[in-house]
Amino acid sequence: MSSYDMKSSPCEFKVDTEKRTISGHASIFGNIDNDSDITEKGSFQKTIAERFPHNLIKFLWQHRDPLGPLLKISEDSVGLAFEGKVSKTALGNDALILMADGVVDRMSFGFTVADYTIDPELKGRHGQPVRRVKRYDPLYEVSPVTFAANELATISTIKGLLPQLGEGNKNLDLFIEQVQALKALHADFIAAREPISTPAEIKQEEKAEVVNEVPPQEEKNLLVVDFAGWAGDRLLDLKAALEK
Repeated sequence: MSSYDMKSSPCEFKVDTEKRTISGHASIFGNIDNDSDITEKGSFQKTIAERFPHNLIKFLWQHRDPLGPLLKISEDSVGLAFEGKVSKTALGNDALILMADGVVDRMSFGFTVADYTIDPELKGRHGQPVRRVKRYDPLYEVSPVTFAANELATISTIKGLLPQLGEGNKNLDLFIEQVQALKALHADFIAAREPISTPAEIKQEEKAEVVNEVPPQEEKNLLVVDFAGWAGDRLLDLKAALEK
């Protein structure tokens, strides 16, 4: 089964604050990365040829928000070379400063592995088998990111929730049903956190005493449930686009 995955590394890139452009490499050929993969030269050629002319490879911020147009993307002798322009938005202005200051210093890309072989002679970072990736297809996007994807447990959660876009609307519909259930949970959760109503004659300072405090564990759970609301909105937008 195909899957949407993310891979990132501390690749160098250049920031031109006057032209508002970012250029560098989103992937490097030939080394064993933290996911125990070796990206081989030629692995991006097919997907770039098919998708980039139709604006189907996006330039995103943190794998999530549109950052601007992707101006160039191609393979060179080093890896996956790119150039993107940062749009004049509030997010773009903040992102440009963070990258110029070196706070965000990694590049990542979203992809599906279409073809690979296992190298019997090599072992990965924790002794895993090493995959030699022959072809990424599709390549969805490239993103400046704060951390490498495999360093964050929350990224693993997102990987598991993303739909299998290559499988068609059937899997997408099943996924949306699950997300809708999470959205309902989200709505119930928010409703349960509304302040308790009080009689008009209760003094203002007494109202604070009947509003329940949010336990620390519930605050952590809120982050997870809020993601369900965000994911549901994004997937419903995607379903509507696919049905046009």
